Amino acid sequence: MYFTTNYPSKAAAKRDLAAGVEVRVKATSEFDRAGDGEFYIEGPWYPKPHTFYGKVTVKGGKVVNIK
Repeated sequence: MYFTTNYPSKAAAKRDLAAGVEVRVKATSEFDRAGDGEFYIEGPWYPKPHTFYGKVTVKGGKVVNIK
């Protein structure tokens, strides 16, 4: 899964979450589902190489925690 915003780092996503910005995730294939729960995330998007990986908790369609 990816963040809907193409963050350059996990720290940038964490800063937005702490600042109250709505952070969301999107499915990367037909086998993923972007519902509520815990998901593994990677970024940034192609064509840049993935430089970060993490685990997020989603509730109500919004990211509530980034590990």
